[in-house]
Amino acid sequence: MLPQVGRYKILTQLGKGAMGIVYLADDPLLNRQVAIKSIDLAVEDPTRREFLRGRLLRDARAAASLSHAHIVGVYDIVEEGDCACIVMEYVDGENLASYLVRNPVADSQFTVHVIRAMASALDYTHSRNIIHRDIKPANVMLDSARTPKITDFGIARITEGATTTMTGTVMGTIEYMAPEQVKGEPVDGRADQFALAVVTYRMLTGSTLYGDQSMATLAYKIVNEAPKPARSRNSWLPAGIDPVLSKALSKEPKDRYRNCCEFADALAVSLAGVDREAPTVAMAPPQRKSRKRATGVVIGLAAAAAVIGGVAIWKPWDHPPQPAAPSAVAIGKPAAQPAPPPTEPKPAATQQTAASVEKPPVKKTAVEKALAEDAPVEKPVTKKSSVKSPQKAAETKAEPVAPPVEAPPEPQPPPANAPESAMEAFNRGRDMMKGNQFAEAVQAFTKAADIRPSWVQAYLSRGNAYLRLEQFDAAIRDYSRAIRIDPKNFPAYLSRAQIYIRTQQDDPALADFTQAIDIKPDAPAALAGRAGIYLRKKDFQKALADYNETIRLAPEDIPAYRGRAAAKRGLGDRPGAQADQQKANELAEKKGEKGG
Repeated sequence: MLPQVGRYKILTQLGKGAMGIVYLADDPLLNRQVAIKSIDLAVEDPTRREFLRGRLLRDARAAASLSHAHIVGVYDIVEEGDCACIVMEYVDGENLASYLVRNPVADSQFTVHVIRAMASALDYTHSRNIIHRDIKPANVMLDSARTPKITDFGIARITEGATTTMTGTVMGTIEYMAPEQVKGEPVDGRADQFALAVVTYRMLTGSTLYGDQSMATLAYKIVNEAPKPARSRNSWLPAGIDPVLSKALSKEPKDRYRNCCEFADALAVSLAGVDREAPTVAMAPPQRKSRKRATGVVIGLAAAAAVIGGVAIWKPWDHPPQPAAPSAVAIGKPAAQPAPPPTEPKPAATQQTAASVEKPPVKKTAVEKALAEDAPVEKPVTKKSSVKSPQKAAETKAEPVAPPVEAPPEPQPPPANAPESAMEAFNRGRDMMKGNQFAEAVQAFTKAADIRPSWVQAYLSRGNAYLRLEQFDAAIRDYSRAIRIDPKNFPAYLSRAQIYIRTQQDDPALADFTQAIDIKPDAPAALAGRAGIYLRKKDFQKALADYNETIRLAPEDIPAYRGRAAAKRGLGDRPGAQADQQKANELAEKKGEKGG
């Protein structure tokens, strides 16, 4: 870590991205803390080095010219040897993507608050001929007062004047790109408006426009297909929301709103009068996406550098994706198992961002440039060999695939002061749960929640019913709702974490298990759940610590012994692993004898 940059004293590292490291630093002259993003210019090719330097300076000048309450300010740029650093405003908070991990569906008032602020900032930048080109939740900071501030104008382009960006290059994150941006056509502020509408859609429904798809499929759908109406994913939204979003998401820029603020005003009108505390649970059950990629689609991914590769010659938006295998998705029918809810790109631990740096121009096809040069990598793909030696297979056979998941908590009696009708509905829901009539239970708990909107247990119980129906998105919404009402609700964090485990979303599950442990440190289920995630991440030391505590609290927890054995093997303690595996076998045999 750098000890000092210019007059700025480095305090700690905040985060690391593909293009640089972000530090927290002290400015002794002005007595304030700043965020500094360093970019290594130590490349052998002098042409590339000068290109990076020129791009960095250009982007820094563009960002430094902006002064707005909802834009992260750029203060300075410092060059020291082979290192260039952008000094910018330090925002002590989190980004919107991180917020949405904990709260998959934002309430209407908060959504309007965020979108109005972003719209004001974007219209301001557009008036100065600067387009952001990468609007997404990860590039929106929320300070301690939840004031939104847009970050990372690193791929912004001054629309008038020369630019080092090659003609036809696509920049941005594809889930939030406008159709003209996907195709590499000239863009203006209406491309940012389209992205702003996608952010709105994400906040109100918990999903991006087309969910989790391959890059080629997304490119085709963005250009050719209308997304599902927001109300089909969240029936609590008012009827007026769909026409507003549809206009801002028009395929043709000329059909959108004149500016971002006009869109934000229309959004506010459409959501006026909506109960900010209304539960948002009626999301259509997702279908499982086929694991097979569409044939004929070639997407190169440079895994070592985590840089998105190009699509050779072929234009994905001109070719509809091949239909999924019949066994995976039946037309007009939901698949046997719902897919995990689409999630936003994982935010860095601390969200200070600055200008990205693109590669110098090289001779590539337009689509290769579009998908390879500047698009941030949000979903790197790595391939692991499935071939194991007999010895390795024997050693890992007992290793748990996922953390143990306990049954969600059963509904508890309603509070004594609940209205009689709410109590009746709640008790009817409990009876339906006991009879495995989960759809009917959802209806009963919904009535109880409608009558008493702040009743945490109604949402927990309905979430449990949705979980039994394998409607995971709806269950997550209810658990998230319970957490918003009661941030210290242990069962809600634990239940939501278990769904994230089932849908293979380790990072949000890890966050929820940790929060549950903070609330209730002596909970074996939460400790074992977190240990299992650490084990999959090969953080064996942390896994071992959590398994040790789990076994201390639950001495006959068989999966915990097996998990601890795997952690010990990972740490090279083969005798300890064998002892734990033997203990697990003994306990299993003992329980088998008891069960007859």
